[in-house]
Amino acid sequence: MYIYIISPETTKNAFASKITRKNEKYLEITQFSSTTECIAAIKEQNAEIWATDLSPEAIPMNKENLQVLPERVAIVFGNETSGCSEEILQASDKTIYYPMGGFCESLNLSVAAALVLNKLFLLFPEIRGDLPEDKKSEIREKWYFGLARTEKRWAKWQTYLETPPPVLENIRKPAEERGMAFVPAKIQQRLEIQAKLMEEASSNE
Repeated sequence: MYIYIISPETTKNAFASKITRKNEKYLEITQFSSTTECIAAIKEQNAEIWATDLSPEAIPMNKENLQVLPERVAIVFGNETSGCSEEILQASDKTIYYPMGGFCESLNLSVAAALVLNKLFLLFPEIRGDLPEDKKSEIREKWYFGLARTEKRWAKWQTYLETPPPVLENIRKPAEERGMAFVPAKIQQRLEIQAKLMEEASSNE
């Protein structure tokens, strides 16, 4: 996924690590100092611009209104105070909004982005994982290297770069594992040693 950010050059870091959980390293991020530069970069990619907006002209995200997804599309989110700028709205090919019930008409930026992107995956499930193979390999290598804590484990996971494991159809835990808390490996080893010592002590009594 490619992220374009429009922010002043004085902004040191557009991401808060407590929110992103350092997952931004798996994204391709480009920062622009002006909206004009960002629009030009999007147009160079031959991508449509769909701006999120709450005006009466915006269309709800549903199958009736969004029947075809362009080959390339940029989903634009404005700031939480005033939304998308007039320049972005004028340059957009569509203005869209996430339909909601109740009294609330807007959400904070991170929640809105999550809901809008998930809605696109529901409307167009074929785009899930739709990346070039070389880009998938690049992301896998970063992911595996970050997970590997030992050379032995890294050597094993390097084989997955050539032959990736099958995609999980269901990432939920099996019924017998639900409710089990995550225990770090070091603590798990310590607990196993303690259990073994207690077992040996009881057998010697």
